[in-house]
Amino acid sequence: MAIFYWANTSIFCKFVPCKNKTSTQMKHIFNALCVALITLLACASCSHSSSDYPFETHYLPVKLHGSQKWSIINIEDGSIVAKDAFANEPSCPVGDMFFVANDDGTYNYYNVKAPTTPVNSTPYGSVTNFSTDGFAVASVKGSPLQVIDRQCHTVKVLPNDWAEATMFCNGLAMVHNDQNRFGYIDEKGDTVAGGVTYALANAFLYDHNVAVVAHDVQDSSFDITGIDRTGKELFSLSSTEYGVITPYFSNGV
Repeated sequence: MAIFYWANTSIFCKFVPCKNKTSTQMKHIFNALCVALITLLACASCSHSSSDYPFETHYLPVKLHGSQKWSIINIEDGSIVAKDAFANEPSCPVGDMFFVANDDGTYNYYNVKAPTTPVNSTPYGSVTNFSTDGFAVASVKGSPLQVIDRQCHTVKVLPNDWAEATMFCNGLAMVHNDQNRFGYIDEKGDTVAGGVTYALANAFLYDHNVAVVAHDVQDSSFDITGIDRTGKELFSLSSTEYGVITPYFSNGV
């Protein structure tokens, strides 16, 4: 048995500097999409296909009856993987990997095979969930974002002006710079979608090899453009034509 899980997990990773500099927040458009996105993810959580978004898990963080601490259980057989191991709520494991926030605001990654021993030697200032392929984006405070593998080894250090990144979905992560322009990277940390960096005013995760993006944002409207993994434009519409928009494809629609 496996379930699909999204709530209370981190898909975003922010560059966290040492000084009190606030990283650029994603803004501008698609406020109405939040409602549609929540609805979509709730529907996705009922799915049983391993290809569906967001991701499949075989473990869950729980509080056992009478305990104030968090445990990890195996939902295949009900066994307890880590009993009362964490004061703070763990993320839902993807594959074998999960993270837990420390009291000082930093994060450590753990593996369910050794659930109480941090994988990373230095706590991270920001993290994302691991992908099912075993990659994540994290940053040590004062250092740039970096793509890491399951051993928390650095795959690639990302440019200093890359302020925020999402978790990897279907092998790609969305990134944006300190000017709030968006692009995509693969699990090697290389720019993809036609090699265009920060050409987008807004963007969403790739789902079924299509991403919904916006090239330009006006005060009251924006374009709704679908691109494939090479950056090729598949369609383009105007937000003035629709009310609520769901920015993800499922089963091709």
